[in-house]
Amino acid sequence: LIPLGLREIGGFGYMKTVLPDHFFDLFNSASGIDGFTIAMLAVNGIVGITAQPHMISMCATGNTERAGRIGQTFGSMVKRLVTIGWALTGLVVAALVVKNGAALPDPEMAFGYACSQLLVPGLVGLMLSAIVAANMSACSNFMVNTGALFTRNFYKKYLNPDATDRTILWMGRYSGLALSVLAVLFALSIKNVLNGFLFTETLAAFMGIIFLGGIIWKRANRYGAAAAVTVALSVYYIVNFLTAG
Repeated sequence: LIPLGLREIGGFGYMKTVLPDHFFDLFNSASGIDGFTIAMLAVNGIVGITAQPHMISMCATGNTERAGRIGQTFGSMVKRLVTIGWALTGLVVAALVVKNGAALPDPEMAFGYACSQLLVPGLVGLMLSAIVAANMSACSNFMVNTGALFTRNFYKKYLNPDATDRTILWMGRYSGLALSVLAVLFALSIKNVLNGFLFTETLAAFMGIIFLGGIIWKRANRYGAAAAVTVALSVYYIVNFLTAG
């Protein structure tokens, strides 16, 4: 989209001319995300990444522990560079909307608008295939890991301690499917991608802090972890209710 979009709008010069100056700031109040928010998201990322269900299997794919650490660290850093492309795509689409005199009823439609305006039918299909392929790898990983976590840590431990391997296998499949359906329903319920992202980042931090606590503090236990999550969620929702209504 970026090279096609730049050619369509006439390059960076036109983009700079038609877009407000704050579009090119690293952060500003107009976007609703200031420097403090970015700093807190960075801290949240460090804490919350430890609670992601796919982290153990991802880091364990290396031949050695060091290889797993290097792969995870390098992959995380490369993903940060990808965000530059996301931001540039947004600027290109904004300039394209201004040039065409279009009015998007919802900012979430910007990516679809760019695809429909810049890509021929074959490339639209290729773009859709790339998006689906990228999400399938992540979703399958989450589906398998969440199913395994539920089956091993809840079903077998509390509901059916004598479950056979076959029963555990099918329960893992069913629970993975059920949790995936819940995730889809959640995705359909949110009205703004940014709000959904901030919500999931917050929950990940709540869970991540108990993992870090267990590593750093020898006296940490499951009761303290449960209390920490309960208090954190309660305070989070109370503060949001009082401030946002």
